[in-house]
Amino acid sequence: MQNKKGILVISSGTSNEDSIKSSIKTIENKIAISFPDYDIKSAFASHKIINKLKARSGMHICTPLEAIENMMKEGFEEVIVQLLYIIPGREYNRIIESLAPYKKHFKKLTFGKPVLCDEDDYGVALEGLKHQIPELKEHEAVVLMGHGTDHEAQKYYYNLQRHMENEGANVFLGTIRGYPQIGDIIKALKKKNINRVILMPFMITAGYHAIKDMASSKENSWKSILEGSGFTVDTYLNGLGSNPYYQDIFVKRVREAIEAGGLSWK
Repeated sequence: MQNKKGILVISSGTSNEDSIKSSIKTIENKIAISFPDYDIKSAFASHKIINKLKARSGMHICTPLEAIENMMKEGFEEVIVQLLYIIPGREYNRIIESLAPYKKHFKKLTFGKPVLCDEDDYGVALEGLKHQIPELKEHEAVVLMGHGTDHEAQKYYYNLQRHMENEGANVFLGTIRGYPQIGDIIKALKKKNINRVILMPFMITAGYHAIKDMASSKENSWKSILEGSGFTVDTYLNGLGSNPYYQDIFVKRVREAIEAGGLSWK
């Protein structure tokens, strides 16, 4: 009998159902098309989001542990776990550590890499961004909002910013947590005499942070802070998951996990 093979796609999740469809489900569908011999399963890491979606619309989404338990019960023998994350931060590693003990229940259980992991990944990430960044005029720039972390993986954001600077791109990456934050970005913008900014989420989904913390009119949103500092601000409310180039990055990560056995970067 042929091995039953599956790909478990895990994201932090979002309660924005439009973003689930345009980002998370779009990536899952592209993975399914690319690997027709594998069944696709999905899970969200956030219990809060899972509970909110269930209460609001009756949507049932598994946690990572529930999903892997179900796959074990359903007789899967080979499982590829692909997390839809930008960096290998605290939550990313916590999920892997929680699932790693299940290796003994499968013939093969491997984990795909995040978007940013190796030195070559920065150029790939920037190239993907070019597909959604409009042509910028003089004194215009794009400001990306990343989630950020207090984990050492914050260095990946910093390294990507350095790579963009080396490429001469007028793109500035700030984070909600860690460095750089919006105040640091404003200093850099003024140093380059920027007067118009396009805000974009550097996250898989355009969920709460993108809608409320980045683009809303509330006093402490990035949009309001930038406007209060004299910038003209436009917003782009699509997560990276809706960018075909980033979808292809995750397809590549799955392929690497299948062919090379997963987390060689650890």
